[in-house]
Formats: sequence, structure tokens, C-alpha cells
Amino acid sequence: MQTYAKAMPYPKPEGALTLQDARILADNLGARASETTAIFQYIFQHGMIDPTIPQLADDLRGIAIAEMHHYDLLSEALVACGAVPYVGGKACFWSGSYVNYVRAPLAAVRADIAAEKQAIADYRRSILRLRNESLKALLERIIEDEEEHIRILSDWETRLRGE
Repeated sequence: MQTYAKAMPYPKPEGALTLQDARILADNLGARASETTAIFQYIFQHGMIDPTIPQLADDLRGIAIAEMHHYDLLSEALVACGAVPYVGGKACFWSGSYVNYVRAPLAAVRADIAAEKQAIADYRRSILRLRNESLKALLERIIEDEEEHIRILSDWETRLRGE
């Protein structure tokens, strides 16, 4: 059975949590490139993937569930900071137009790899701006899962290219 998250605990936010930290986390939760977008993109692809590739559909669903857990962790962190975990970033509320609705399996996997790389870059930028060490540790832990998703998706990219 495939695993979609590293077998490591997720740090709990503690210490001084500020609204400034919450503003930084808000984009990770619900902006254009966010956990919200990842969840909907993977669930869309899970439902649309070619029925002759059921394991890919299962993997996309499994990754979506891992992203849901990240969403939950970030929501809890936002609440701990005294913020409301609105589904939206600093600039605007989340939109379904953020999802990449590509349906071809290889193109979908490639889009997902790019999105995971973007998520990691965004988390790393957030880590540099956060003051709270426990929030930094939480994002570092989430990055571990995102890197696992890239590994899984890269394996699929190789298989779908027929290598």
C-alpha cells in the first residue's frame, strides 16, 4: 500500500502566535497556490482519470487526503494565532478557477509535480518570514510530505511516458 505522508509527527503550534504569522499562513491555506487548490485539483483528477489506470486514480485520491490533513493543520494553526481560517489568501477569497482542470494523465501528473514544487517554494518563503519556531517546524514537516508527493508523481510520469 502506498503512503502519502512521511511517518513522522507534525509539530503543534506553541508559544507566541501572532496575527502577522496568521497572515503569512493564510496564503498557504487558501490562495491560488495553496492546500485548498491542491485538494480540489487532486480530487478532480481522481474522478476524471482514465479508468484503465486505477492505481493512478487511487494515488491522486491518497495525495488529496494528505493535502486535506495539511489544510486541517494550517487551519488549527490559524485559529491558534487568533485568526479565522477563511478559504482565501491575503488578496482575495479562493476560486475554483485556480484548479488546473487538465484531464490527460501525463499532463495532469506534470501539472501536479509543478504545483507541489510551487507549494514547497511557498512554504520555504513563509518559513523565512515566520517568527514562531513551532510554525516553522510545522511547515518544514509539511514540506516532507510534499516532497513525497513529488516522488510518487515522478514515478507516475516515468511510467506514463513508457520508460
